[in-house]
Amino acid sequence: MKTSLGTRALCWMGLGLFCSTAGATQFVELAASRGAAVTYGFTDGFWRGEQMMTGGAAAGDIDGDGDVDLIVTRGGQYRPGSNTDFLPPVVLQNNGQAQFMPVDAGISADHLPGGAIHNGAYLFDLDGDNDLDLLLGALGAPPEVWNNNGVGGFTRQVPNPFASVQRDTWGISAGLLDADQRLDLVQSHWTMDLTGLGSNSPGHIWLQPSAGQFVDVTASACCVALQHGADHTFTATLADVDAVPGMDLLWAADFGTSRMLQGNGSAQFTSVAPVGLPSDENGMGSALADLDNDGDLDWFVTSVFDPTPTSPEDPDGNWGHSGNRLYRNDGATWTEVSQTAGVRDGGWGWGACAADIDLDGDLDLLNTNGFFGAMAAEFHQDTIRLFRNQGDGTFVESAAADGMADAGQGRSLLCTDFDADGDIDVFVQNSGENLFGSAGTSRLFLNQGPFAGQGQTIRLKQSGSNPDAIGARIVRDAADGSTQLRVIAAGGTFLGSNPAEAHFGWTAAQVQRRLKVVWPDGAAEVFAASGARLRVLTRGSGSDLFVDEFE
Repeated sequence: MKTSLGTRALCWMGLGLFCSTAGATQFVELAASRGAAVTYGFTDGFWRGEQMMTGGAAAGDIDGDGDVDLIVTRGGQYRPGSNTDFLPPVVLQNNGQAQFMPVDAGISADHLPGGAIHNGAYLFDLDGDNDLDLLLGALGAPPEVWNNNGVGGFTRQVPNPFASVQRDTWGISAGLLDADQRLDLVQSHWTMDLTGLGSNSPGHIWLQPSAGQFVDVTASACCVALQHGADHTFTATLADVDAVPGMDLLWAADFGTSRMLQGNGSAQFTSVAPVGLPSDENGMGSALADLDNDGDLDWFVTSVFDPTPTSPEDPDGNWGHSGNRLYRNDGATWTEVSQTAGVRDGGWGWGACAADIDLDGDLDLLNTNGFFGAMAAEFHQDTIRLFRNQGDGTFVESAAADGMADAGQGRSLLCTDFDADGDIDVFVQNSGENLFGSAGTSRLFLNQGPFAGQGQTIRLKQSGSNPDAIGARIVRDAADGSTQLRVIAAGGTFLGSNPAEAHFGWTAAQVQRRLKVVWPDGAAEVFAASGARLRVLTRGSGSDLFVDEFE
């Protein structure tokens, strides 16, 4: 049963007053009526196999009004030697209630070489000027930087700092790889091209020594795991996952080449994976979050679950079949627990996110999926997965029961509070529906509850070259002694990026006591409790806190 507007409003009049109703999470798909239905396809069909994997999107406050806007990639019509009919990404401006309107933000595609397309979108404040810049990945062209003009428009950076990249780009993540507090980048460049890579693949690890300037340090930073000389990296995620200072790199990659790399804080990485891990066969999407509320970050990787790996539909057997992986962080090591957790079957998985969908204090998992290759008939109408966390290490799949019905070719997946009502909504960018170019359409699932708990989004602000505090850690202390950890991240989702923010959900027993923030440079502060649905915590406005007290 849904609560009335008046009853729901009363839930927010204090820290200890909660709605008394409970029930299954209910999503309503409203992309068309809310102006968020963006088609993606190619009217002349797919002429490159890689195009079947495309369809990216990014979410963030582009125009600085506090609402979460969208940038969504599109396809178009292919004419050899010309891109005049390719469509640039569309910018959708949010009015604060998840009603979107397309705006002309100055983004174009006519400068791309013939046959090249934008396939991924990422929003980061690269130059530290307090607005979100846009990075666009591409097939057939280097990734690009589009600088925000401060009012929601973009200008392409010339010369392109990534002009040397000669591979397609499937993921871009930002983080602090060295000590200068400027955002550095990790790019993923999946390819089946076996030529010219040697023992390593350049163009992955990029330091930013000065605003807007990037240097490729891949050769000295680490090596990309190659299979038969090919680079199969899809989604890189950056965060500090262990007790060693420095951002670590967890890299979801295809054909058994995913990696767990420990960073030393000086842009160098070393493999620290236990023997036999990572074990995913076709790592594509990634979500890094504290799924068991034990104070460290666990890693969910999407892959291919094929119950009939030797069926006539796939006689070549050129993909894995055992499905998603969940690597539980046990402090000193990792344990693969996907089978007992119940998250293996995600279909032909792509995008992933971790979010407290039902506001019960536990992070749930979602993944998009689908593939329409000629030998993949069982994946032509894959349905999106929602794995509800039971709080005991297990998950229950409930997408259909919760109103999240989508059998499209889901690629990029975004999870954030688009309508500012305290709970997490979901945006899916679907790729084309078949080899002949039939367009897929975006899905916007607005979360309607009802809930017995509350939700809150936290954004951080600080001065300097990293104003959104990428890399910060936030711990929510509750009156019942429970804690929840969130990390402010940039990127790390397939072909897109979620906002650089943290969302907490909690039950009546988990009334907020305080929030504790460890800023990217290690300084710590505590902030008093508040029931506001959105809080912006500014560095220096809290109380001092020693780091050992934090732990």
